[in-house]
Amino acid sequence: MPNYIVCLSTTPYLDPPTSKQEFMNRMETEVLYFDPAVTLLAPLADRKNFKRLFAFLKKGKQVRDHIINYSLPPMLPFYNRVRCVNKWNYFWLSLYIKSKMRKHHCADAMLWVYHPGHVDAIKRIQPRCLVYHCVDRHSAYKGQIDPALVDAMERELATRADIVFCTSAGLYNTLKEHNPNCHMIPNGSNYDIFSLAAAPLPEPEELKGLSRPILGFTGAFQECIDYAVMAAAANAVPGATLVLIGHKNPNADMSALDGMGNVKIIASMPQKRLVAYMAHFDVCLNPFKEGGLAMDVSSLKFYDYLSAGKPIASTPATRQVLDYAEVIYLGSGPEGFADACKRALAETGDELKNKRMEYGRLTSWDARAAEIKRILAERELD
Repeated sequence: MPNYIVCLSTTPYLDPPTSKQEFMNRMETEVLYFDPAVTLLAPLADRKNFKRLFAFLKKGKQVRDHIINYSLPPMLPFYNRVRCVNKWNYFWLSLYIKSKMRKHHCADAMLWVYHPGHVDAIKRIQPRCLVYHCVDRHSAYKGQIDPALVDAMERELATRADIVFCTSAGLYNTLKEHNPNCHMIPNGSNYDIFSLAAAPLPEPEELKGLSRPILGFTGAFQECIDYAVMAAAANAVPGATLVLIGHKNPNADMSALDGMGNVKIIASMPQKRLVAYMAHFDVCLNPFKEGGLAMDVSSLKFYDYLSAGKPIASTPATRQVLDYAEVIYLGSGPEGFADACKRALAETGDELKNKRMEYGRLTSWDARAAEIKRILAERELD
């Protein structure tokens, strides 16, 4: 591996971790991990973002023995709509990034980026080599974006990269047209943590007294999640309680759950706490909306569910789940998803549970990171 990786992430370094952290945690080199910049208008959408405007003034935080975490300065909005705004943002942000690179004596670093807009940082940072790790179809997001501009920046970024990693087949099929050194590496799971959910664990206080069965969901409440099918399942399964653990993204419309007395929402928590909740789920839910953004999602929660061995009810929207159709329960639409939950609750024996856990072991973050490091070594980028 190179002496340093400079990682421009799209999510802050936090717990529970995202895929960016999981890979950087397993890199055998020093890492400067930069949390994404917030725009100057971000506090208008969420007051909590006000503190993030000034986070770049703080010293770097040693979050792991080999990882120092910095926050980028704030930037101008509408960078996904107007290219010159994006270029100005990365003129300013690159000055900050390069100052930290000089501080840590890593001018010859590998630059590892996660967003099409990062293309405008390349010329100014001038890394030894460039990795584009594509984990979403960024042009499919809603909000202040021009999909054509985002796609154009992504094509340019993929073309200029030394290597491209993609988390889904759809992303891979798109980007391989622009870079022959393109590889599909789906997301994974912390198997060592979530496999503990297969054994009896003490019941968390927040779950005590809830009506059973528990239909459980973990992860971010995003716009691509189908809340209507979860509501239908909670209403169709006698005595069921729908438990959702995570945090709400601004664009998520959860109105389908309004007024339901058998829904409990719990704040996001570290994985080592989350596993005790998952141990008491009767069915784990993976309900993505059909079409759009969901098609190319590599669901982190899905691999956590596999590692836990729990019965899984899923919509077929995320293509990757079809690779595991033999061990999960698939259903489309409200009625189909409710039926999938009922079939999952009727599961008996340990055969499918054991198969799911084996899939979880084979798709662990350790296994995924090992594959990435093997590819980098073959390309002599290590």
